Amino acid sequence: MNKLGRLLIVCALTAPSVAKASEASLSFYDGTLGTQHIGLTLQIPDSVQPGSRTPIEKVSYFYATHLHDIPLKIVNREGLRLTLEEDDASGVPIAILHLEFAVDRDDLAGTWESADGQRTLPIKLSSQYQLTSENGGLCGMDAAKTKHLEDRVRAFQIAFLKTDVAQLKRAFKYNLPRNSRFRPGVADSMAHDMFCRDVGVLFGSFWFDYQGNLINPPR
Repeated sequence: MNKLGRLLIVCALTAPSVAKASEASLSFYDGTLGTQHIGLTLQIPDSVQPGSRTPIEKVSYFYATHLHDIPLKIVNREGLRLTLEEDDASGVPIAILHLEFAVDRDDLAGTWESADGQRTLPIKLSSQYQLTSENGGLCGMDAAKTKHLEDRVRAFQIAFLKTDVAQLKRAFKYNLPRNSRFRPGVADSMAHDMFCRDVGVLFGSFWFDYQGNLINPPR
């Protein structure tokens, strides 16, 4: 997720449509929980913009360190304020998230509070983009295809940041230039919930097809 990804939302490009009843919109956020980089996803009815009066169907978030979706229970929604509960695998509450939409934009801010009230961490989230989810999958992909794609993109990121020239050439047919100007974008992006359109997904300044192969990479 990056500035280019945010700009692309104006193009309103999504995967091919299916029956209306199977569609929903996913609104993606990027930010921090304490000092940790996180992403958050709101699932809302299709063709509805996120905001203070939007009905929210599902919420999840993930940490950049492990890219695993953590479902959140919607406890309360009142105007700009949203209260969410994080539970462990047995359904016992771990934390409460108190979030609030900005008055003039779709950004979110608030706190993560442990269930015992001993820890409170600030949350800041910036709205990134919105895409259509079809039959529960992003851009028409099922869970297995999504995982394969994300694993490939994550492998590219690791090799890029390690300056593993041989691995990039072997696995992605990419010749890494010295002192690449794309390094900050690759470092800051997350290989999860990436912006997608008909040709593939965007990661930093790089486009990948749905098999995880680079498409006309920038030089």
